[in-house]
Amino acid sequence: MASSTPAISHALEDSQDADDNLPQPVWPFNKVPLEVFEIITSNLCRSDVKSMRLVCKEFEAKIVPCLFRSVRVPFRSNLYRDLAAGCDDATTLASSPWIFCRGLGIFRTFGRFIRQFALSFDLDETVLAYPPSKPDQIVIAGFWGLYRWPPETYRRYEDLWGLERHADEMEGMRCALSYLSYVSSLGLRCAGGLGFLRLIESTNRADKFPRRAVLHTVGASRPRKKRKSPSSAIRTLHNFDGGCRDVDTTFTRVEGYNRKMLAEMLHESGYSQYELSEAADILLDTESKTLLDLDFDERRWGVEFWEQLPNPSPLIQDIVARARSLREVGIKHDPDLIEMAREPLIPSSLTRQQKELLVELAWAQSAMIQSYVMGIMDNAVVGSFHCLTTLSFSWLPSCHLTELCRKDFWDRLVTLVNVSLGVIADWRRLTKPIWGTIVDQPVSPADAVPIAFSLLHDFIGKQRNIKKVHFEWICGGEFAAGPYQRNQFVVPAPFVRETASMVLPLVVVQSDEELLELPHVRHLSLKNCWASPQVLIQTIRSMALSSLQELELESVSLSGPPTLERQAAIPTPNMVAPGPLIFTLNGPFDAVVINIDPVTPPSLLPGWPNIPGNIPPVLSWAGFMDLFTQGTKLRDAVSSKYVLPQPDDSLAWTARMDLAAKFLPDVDLLESEAAVYKLESILFKSCGHVLVDAPFIDSRSIASLRASPVLIARHDPLGIMQNCHDRLLTLILPHFKHVQSLFLETVHGMRFGWKSIYADHVKQEAGIDGFPSQGSNFNQQS
Repeated sequence: MASSTPAISHALEDSQDADDNLPQPVWPFNKVPLEVFEIITSNLCRSDVKSMRLVCKEFEAKIVPCLFRSVRVPFRSNLYRDLAAGCDDATTLASSPWIFCRGLGIFRTFGRFIRQFALSFDLDETVLAYPPSKPDQIVIAGFWGLYRWPPETYRRYEDLWGLERHADEMEGMRCALSYLSYVSSLGLRCAGGLGFLRLIESTNRADKFPRRAVLHTVGASRPRKKRKSPSSAIRTLHNFDGGCRDVDTTFTRVEGYNRKMLAEMLHESGYSQYELSEAADILLDTESKTLLDLDFDERRWGVEFWEQLPNPSPLIQDIVARARSLREVGIKHDPDLIEMAREPLIPSSLTRQQKELLVELAWAQSAMIQSYVMGIMDNAVVGSFHCLTTLSFSWLPSCHLTELCRKDFWDRLVTLVNVSLGVIADWRRLTKPIWGTIVDQPVSPADAVPIAFSLLHDFIGKQRNIKKVHFEWICGGEFAAGPYQRNQFVVPAPFVRETASMVLPLVVVQSDEELLELPHVRHLSLKNCWASPQVLIQTIRSMALSSLQELELESVSLSGPPTLERQAAIPTPNMVAPGPLIFTLNGPFDAVVINIDPVTPPSLLPGWPNIPGNIPPVLSWAGFMDLFTQGTKLRDAVSSKYVLPQPDDSLAWTARMDLAAKFLPDVDLLESEAAVYKLESILFKSCGHVLVDAPFIDSRSIASLRASPVLIARHDPLGIMQNCHDRLLTLILPHFKHVQSLFLETVHGMRFGWKSIYADHVKQEAGIDGFPSQGSNFNQQS
């Protein structure tokens, strides 16, 4: 064995020498095409893509274009705070107009790789519930102790004030955008908290089911990091003795927030860190309150104080009235009223600081939008955006649409082809007078229709180069989150200049200039809106005769047909308040069935044997498809299916067209115009009907033959949620009449329901909100 060991070692050495003589595998420098890197990075998360950059220089050179292909930048205070933190003269840099100073190096180096760029400026509802600390009171020392007093001047949120200051300069924005020399898509997203607000419980519940973006935004397409918990916004705080405590473990969030506000108020009043604890005890003793009772807004000061307010909010008026009624029956204190008043976010009654946050956010967003628009205009003039084809404004409050109504802005974007608008219909208007407190005025979301119509009709529609337009309302509808707004508050489509014109029966016949015109658009996409039949038909008719080739309708609903006879008001639920007032945010809702149509006897249910007497009118979904879709026409289908023709069949078709002639111009030309329509395809996705309470809309003709528990009125006993009684905000009907569904399925091949249309989490969200049968509308492409 000993003699064989050297032989084995010599053999191994000879084998290693042979392997050393073989050519070693090396990286094929510049031989792997860029497309291979793009395929690999498209299946990796962003952190892994960043790690791939560190392999070698070739990896970095070919991955950087993929990494920076889609970029979304949040417009926040840290854009300049981080810059100031790393510099010697932080004060000078914080006041510098170069908000993108630190980012300019990134734009200068990687700007040529960016193909899709978006700027976002959002407000999370959790942040609104616990707004950034900004003491609006000062502490004054008196003979009897410490007390709070309003300051002499209005105090701004420093971060928002800084953003507004920097956005007004516009030079940094213009310079940063100038490096996006090959960008093809620009986007902007601003969620300002002026739309329908949800409860914090609903917001947290939505995190379990991540919602897809309503628009194809230009943000990064790769997986993002997991969203932080909403409680992380005020996770820790400094105690009065200088220690650090956890809000969620040591105190409730309300106690922690009050402690933080009180500490900052005392600190700004001149008390040192070591004096805060004693000063806080003195102030609480002077006011005879605890931290939980201490509030910085009059909303929680108690019913006795609310009764003395000169101009209380509607919520406080309701609470005072209920408290008085309870006192009459011997109940002095209702714990439900007190607990409700402690809720951090009550959409119908915001605190003073929440109102100030929203109004200052609106100022900063307006300045940012103007700066963004001016930066795009200035760079477009010098030819920096020669590759720009898409402009996307997603989640844009309707109050900011006026910033886009500029002829010089749209005229300079000569290469622009696609425009996408997702508009948040405002529910409130906040104003800050020179003297006095902020005025919170409720407004109807339907008031946003005229400004949206003006933007589309007077500016976007005038551009010959714009060929594709997408528009949607972010307000109510089938996909609205939460039980209080889902399937209701649907806003009219921006087809008319005045919102009330949508329900006028003769608006199309008397004045055709009232309707939206997009003569150069070839592809139109609409989502989450409704229209009356005569307005929808005439609008699409005009566009199809001009340039429209493709039409996409998603969650677009029709109202009942117009009528010249005044209709009786639709009965509303009889909301009877129970004896003892019970209020729980997570408890069940009271459902009240709305019966809007009497049950038809079974003998009158339509079917093929008696079709001629039940032919769908022109002003219906079946009539719309018969006019604009390709394939089998309604009259051909009825003639082939009808077994025993009757002599009065022609009279039924004549009466059908005569009825349409009352509300549509040139009805006799509809058949001949069909041959010259440029419309080639229509996509229907979850389309249906809405219930409109208007005197000249026949809603009973489209109502389901059976009452449905989905048609419910959410019982909001204390009025905590926002509500609007505008009759132009409609309710989605969950079912079709049998005769309509029969024609849609048999003649036009429609399919009802959300099966294989939307993801499972979309259906689960609807079920959680109390709509398990959501998705009864039709879908089909023709």
